[in-house]
Amino acid sequence: MRPMTLTLTAFGAYAGSQTVDFEAAGAGGLFLVTGDTGAGKTTLFDGVCYALFGKLTGRVRSEKMIRSDYADDTLETSAQLTFSHRGQVWRIWRRPAQTRRKKRGEGTREITADALLERLEGETAIPVAEGKEKVDAAVEELLGIQVDQFRQIAMIAQNQFAELLNKSGRDRSAILRQVFATERCDALQTRLKEMASASRAETEKQVDSLRQYLAGLRLPEMEEGQPPQPEAAELAELLADEGCVWRSARVLELAEHICQMDESELAGLDEQIAGLDETIKQSAGLLQSAREAARRQQQLAELEKRLAEQRAAEPEQLTAQARLKQWETAARLAPVWDGSEKARLAAQQAERLYEQASDRLAQLNAQGPRWAQAREQLNADQQTAARLTVQLERQAEALQQYDRMEQAKAEQMACEQELERLQTAQQQAQTLEEQQAAALEKTQALADSLPAALAAAQTAQKELERWQQARKTLAEVRRQMQELVKLQKQEQAARQTLQQASDALDGAQQAYMSADQLYRRDQAGLLARELTPGKPCPVCGSVHHPSPARGVTGAPDKEQLEALATAMETARNAYNDALQTSSTLTAQAGSAREQYIRLARQALAELEQELPPPEDVKALSRLVLDWDGRLDQLLEQAEALGQQRQAAVEAAGAAVNQLVGDREALEATRRQRSELREQQAKAAARRDSAARRAAELQAALPQASRAEAEATLSALKQQQKQLDASIRQTQQALEKYQQLLAAAESLQKERQNTREQAADEARQAAGHWEQALAESGMDADAFAAARHTEEEIDRLRTELEQARRARQETEALYNQLREQQKSAPVSGCVPGQLEQAMEEQEQRRKALNDARTRITGRLNANRSTMADVRTAGQRLEKAQQRQQLIQQLDATANGKLSGGLGKQKFEQYVLATYFADAVEAANQRLFAMTGGRYQLECHQMTAAETQAALDLDVLDNYTGKLRSVGSLSGGETFQAALALALGLSDVIQNYAGGVELDVLFVDEGFGTLDAESLEQAVATLHSLVQGRRMVGIISHVPELKSRIENQLVVTKTPGGSTVALRRL
Repeated sequence: MRPMTLTLTAFGAYAGSQTVDFEAAGAGGLFLVTGDTGAGKTTLFDGVCYALFGKLTGRVRSEKMIRSDYADDTLETSAQLTFSHRGQVWRIWRRPAQTRRKKRGEGTREITADALLERLEGETAIPVAEGKEKVDAAVEELLGIQVDQFRQIAMIAQNQFAELLNKSGRDRSAILRQVFATERCDALQTRLKEMASASRAETEKQVDSLRQYLAGLRLPEMEEGQPPQPEAAELAELLADEGCVWRSARVLELAEHICQMDESELAGLDEQIAGLDETIKQSAGLLQSAREAARRQQQLAELEKRLAEQRAAEPEQLTAQARLKQWETAARLAPVWDGSEKARLAAQQAERLYEQASDRLAQLNAQGPRWAQAREQLNADQQTAARLTVQLERQAEALQQYDRMEQAKAEQMACEQELERLQTAQQQAQTLEEQQAAALEKTQALADSLPAALAAAQTAQKELERWQQARKTLAEVRRQMQELVKLQKQEQAARQTLQQASDALDGAQQAYMSADQLYRRDQAGLLARELTPGKPCPVCGSVHHPSPARGVTGAPDKEQLEALATAMETARNAYNDALQTSSTLTAQAGSAREQYIRLARQALAELEQELPPPEDVKALSRLVLDWDGRLDQLLEQAEALGQQRQAAVEAAGAAVNQLVGDREALEATRRQRSELREQQAKAAARRDSAARRAAELQAALPQASRAEAEATLSALKQQQKQLDASIRQTQQALEKYQQLLAAAESLQKERQNTREQAADEARQAAGHWEQALAESGMDADAFAAARHTEEEIDRLRTELEQARRARQETEALYNQLREQQKSAPVSGCVPGQLEQAMEEQEQRRKALNDARTRITGRLNANRSTMADVRTAGQRLEKAQQRQQLIQQLDATANGKLSGGLGKQKFEQYVLATYFADAVEAANQRLFAMTGGRYQLECHQMTAAETQAALDLDVLDNYTGKLRSVGSLSGGETFQAALALALGLSDVIQNYAGGVELDVLFVDEGFGTLDAESLEQAVATLHSLVQGRRMVGIISHVPELKSRIENQLVVTKTPGGSTVALRRL
C-alpha cells in the first residue's frame, strides 16, 4: 500500500479542504514534514490511518477529536485517501458521526458515520464496498492487516519506542504485548486453563450420569420363602458399591442374564393367558344366547299389546277415509270455481274502466270553447312579434353610428397620446445631447493622457523584467543547490560503501589467514592418514608408526583455501573500486560546492547589500531560500503594477479611437430632435380632424347617448323574448290538448271492446261451474265445507297411510319373533350362574396380565437402562481422553511441566521469540548508525524464568562490555530507539505474511542527535527506501530541512493550518 493523495476536510487543524500530494512529496522516497508546533503535522498521518481504518494513529487520541475547531458549522468533517496497492489504484472516503448546523433555517442535524471504497480504472470509479462495517472488512481483506498492525508497521510515534527501550523487563512485556498483539496467547492460556477445569467437571458429570443409569436397573421381586437367584444377588451387591461405574461390563452381563430369565417367564404367562381367553370366549357365547332368548320373549309380549291397540282404532280410520274422499273431490272442483270467480271479477273491472274513460272524454269536450279563445290570442301575439322585429333592426342600425363616433374619439385620444410620447422623446433626446457633450469632453481629456501612460507602463515593464531575471538566476542557483545535495548524498553513500568494502576486505583477509594456518597444521594429519604398517614413512623412513599425527578438526581443504583466497582478492578489488568512486565523488562535491557559492553570491549581490562570508554555506542557503520566497511576492506586485499601467495605456488608446464615434453620436442626437419636432406637428393635425368627425356624428344620433340607445334596444329584445315565450307556451298547450282529446277517444273505444269481451267470458265460466257441480253430486254448501288446502289433504292422507303401515310392520315383526322363538335351541344355563363363572375367569386373567405387565415393564426398563449405560460408558471414555489431552496442553501453556517450555508460559515464550528477532533486525541498523560501536542484546530466558527476564542491554564493542541502555546519551538513545522501532516494524510485517506496505512514518526525535549521528540516521532512513517504498519524517530539526529534498511545510494561521510542497 502506497498513499498517493490525501484530502482532509474540517479535520483537526485544517479548517477547509486540504489536499496533500504524497506522490509528489515521496517522489524520491524520503520526505520531511516540518512546521510550527501544533500546526497539524501528525494530523496528516492521522488522516491516512483514519481514512483506511476509521481510527487515529495514537491510542491516546479518540475519534471525537477529529473535528476542526476552525471549520464552519455547516461543513462536514471527512477524509479521503487515494492509494495504490498491488498494481491497482483505490480510493477510500470516510465521514465520522457528527452534529452540524443546518444550511437553511435554524437548528442542527445529526449526520451518521459513513464510508466508501472504490477501485479506480482510469477516470472510472467502481464501487467495491459502502457503509462503515462493510468498508472496514473490505480494507482488512485488501491490505491483510488491522489498524493495530498498521500502527506498528507504518508508524513510529514520538517517544513510543524510546519508552520501550528504557523500560524494565516486566514493563517491557506489557508494551510488547500491545505491539505484537499477544493478548491472544494469554487468552489461549486462560482458555486452556478453563477448558482443563471444564474437562474435569465433564468427566465427573459423566461418572455421575453413569452411576445414575446403573441405579436405574430393576431387580426381580422375590416371593416370601423363595431363595434369591445368584445373578440377582451378585448384581444387587455390585450396585450397592460406589465403584460400580468402573465395573459396568460385569453389571451389563448380569443384567442381560436377568433379562433373559424375564423373557422366558413372559413366554409362559402368554401361553396361560391365551388358554384362559379361549375359555372366557366360550362362556361369553353361552351367556349371549341365554340373554337373546329372554329378550325375544319380552318383545313378543309388547307386540301383542300393540296389535290389540291398532285393531281398536279401525272404525275411526274408516271415517277418516270417507272424509279424505270428499276433500279430494272438492280439490278437483276448485279450479273450475276459481275460473268462474276470476271471469266475473274481470267483467266488473272492465265495466268500471269503461265508465272512467267515458267521463274523461266528456271533461275534455267541455274545454273546447276555452281553447278556441287561446287560438285567437296566438294569432294576435304573432302579429305583434313581427312589428317588434322591424323596430329591433332600426335600433341596431342606429348603434353602428355610435361605433363610428367612438372610433373618431379613439383616434383623437391616440393622437394626444402620440403627442405626449413625442414630447417625452424630445426631452430625452435633449438630455442625451447634454450627456454626450459632457462625455465627449471627458474622452478628449483621456486621449490627451496617452503619452504619460505609455511612459509609466515602460517603467513598470523594466521593473518586472528585473525581478524575472532575478528569478531566473535564483532558479539556476537552486538547481545548483540540488545538484550539490545530490552529490553530497552520493558521496555519503560512497563513504558507506567504502567502509563496507573495507570491513569486507578485513573479514576476507582474516578468514583466509585463519584458514591458511589450519590448513598448514592439518598437513601432518593428511600424511599420517596415508601411512600403512610395515611401509616406510615418506618423512622419517620408519616402518613403525606407534603414534601417527592427527588432523585438525574443521581444517579446510585446498579447494576451500583457494576459494577463500579468491574471495579475498575480490574483496580487495571491490575496496579499490569503492575508494576510487569515493575520491571522485568527494572531488566532484567540492567543485560543486565552490560553484554553488560563486553563483549564489553573484545572484544575491544584485539583491542584498551585505552577504555572509563564503565559508558560511548554511547562511548563504537560507538567504537563497528567503529570496526565493520573497521574489514570488515581488513578481506578483510587479506584474500587478504592469497590468495596471497597461490598462491605463489601453484606456487612453481606446479614448483616442472613441473620439470620432462620440462626435458622430452627438450629431445623430441633434438630427433626431429635429425629426421629433416635425412628428409633433403632424400628430396635432390628425388630432383636430378626428375631433371634428366625432362632433358631426354625435349631432345625427336619435338618442342623447349610446347608453340610452342600448337601453332601448335591450327593452325591445326583452319584449320580443317574452312575446316569443308566450307564443311557444300557447302552441304547446294547444298541441297537448289535441293529443289528450285523441287519446281519450281511442281509450273509450278500446275499453268498450274489453267490457263486452269480459262479459261473454264471465257468462261462459258460470255455465261451466254449474255443470261441474251437478256432475260431482255436491251442492254449493257441501263444496264450501269440503274445500281444504293441499297441505291439509296430504297430511290426512299421510296419517292414514302411516297407520296402515304401522299395523303391517307390527304383524310382520310379531310373526318373525314367533318363528325365531320356535327355532332357537333350548339352553339349560342360567344367565346369573354364567356371569359369576365369567367374573372368576376375568379375575384370574387380570392377575396373569398384571404379572406380565410387571415383568414386561422391568424388562423394557432394564433394556433401556442397559442401552443408556453403554452410551454413558462411551461418553465417559471420550471425556477421560479429552481431559487427558487438555490437561497436557494446559500444563504446557501455563508452565506446569518440567520439560518443553518448563515454567515459562506460552505468551512469554512467544514474546521472547518475537523480541529476539526484533533485536537482531535492530542491530543491523544500530551497528551502521553508531559506526559499529553498539549492539543490543536480549536476555535469553531459562526454563524457570518468567516475564521479568525480558531485560535488554547494550554491548559496547569499543570496550567489549555490556552496559545498561539507560547509560546511553540522548542521541545514542534515539539511535537505539529508532533502530529498535525499525526492527520491530520489519518483524511485524514479516510475521504478517503477504502484507505490502510501501510507506513508513517517523514522528520526531531527531533533535537529540549531533551532526555525525544525524547524518548516519538520515543515511539509515535513506536505506529504507527500496523500490517504491516511501518514508516520511516529522521533525523541527533545521539541519533536516537542508538534507531532505522534498518537504511538506505545514503553516499555522488564526483560521487553521495549510500544507504546501517545497523542493530544495
